[in-house]
Amino acid sequence: MGVVRSPGAGRTAAAGAQRRIARGIKTTAGTVTSAAIVMVAVFAIFGSLRELDIEQMGFGLAVAVLIDATVIRGVLVPSTMKDPR
Repeated sequence: MGVVRSPGAGRTAAAGAQRRIARGIKTTAGTVTSAAIVMVAVFAIFGSLRELDIEQMGFGLAVAVLIDATVIRGVLVPSTMKDPR
């Protein structure tokens, strides 16, 4: 039955899930990093404008995207995307 499995089947399925998660992160890393670089550049340009509201918004968004692309994508996503088994 599908409900009762051998103990080794769970480890095999978990290992397969780990490999799929790692492969997904690796294959999308280049695209996400490239998009983040472009977004940080655009928002940094907003940060150099003379309008105070747009300058603050541009700086804040540039910092947020930079944190997302480095800390969240590099540390939090791999640690939270583990199979719970």
